Amino acid sequence: MMSMFEDHIRLIGETESTNILLSAEAESGLAYEGYVIRTEHQTGGRGRLDRNWESPPGKSILFSALLYPDIDINKLSIIGLMISIVILDAVSAFLEDNNSLRNISEDSLCLKWPNDILVRGKKLCGILCQSGIDAKGDRYVVIGAGLNVNQDRDNFSSEIESTATSLKILTGRSQNREQLFSLIIGKLELYYKKLKTSGTGWIISEWIRVSRIIGKNLTVQQQDEQITGICVGLEPNGALQLKVSSGKVISVYSGDTAID
Repeated sequence: MMSMFEDHIRLIGETESTNILLSAEAESGLAYEGYVIRTEHQTGGRGRLDRNWESPPGKSILFSALLYPDIDINKLSIIGLMISIVILDAVSAFLEDNNSLRNISEDSLCLKWPNDILVRGKKLCGILCQSGIDAKGDRYVVIGAGLNVNQDRDNFSSEIESTATSLKILTGRSQNREQLFSLIIGKLELYYKKLKTSGTGWIISEWIRVSRIIGKNLTVQQQDEQITGICVGLEPNGALQLKVSSGKVISVYSGDTAID
């Protein structure tokens, strides 16, 4: 049986950004649902809030996939939550299969709203979802991920060396990127099919379960303000629910979060 994603992977040595490339191909009619572009190096990769994403050649797993989720445009942010679950699940399974989970307790692997993956408070993976209209007038979503696998500490610039990590740093040895990427694509297929058949409700409950964020005091830095409150849940559209000092529960749709 043909796989939606595994049979449609294109590997290129270098590109500015897999998200930019795949979006352009979708909008020109050259790409289709399930199409995946993977690269060894990005020269202009971006993360959330338009931050630069560092990716020394041959060290990371860098890819983008083209999706056509049949959900309301106001719920598109849920796709990012789903992808963070996909990669967290794949990384956990990979480490367990390779007897490396003992180096990283499962409790230290966590999700940061909206869709980063942290280990011991340092970023292991960043995810960026972008939406557009393709050549046929249909709305698409490109999900892009950068997972730090075999970087050494000196591969990170001084700007991020205190906030970033890799599987090699955490486990003390190089890891098989091909095996891990295969697991990620398999989990993506599994969860995307579940989204197609069961809707989005399970994504919210599963993200809350694995993030262990409920009851934590969070600070959300937005462009022009800072919001602090206790996390009480997520909205059905993926927005963060915070109970602020006044006792009111507010919805936060974007920002950079930190656990106080």
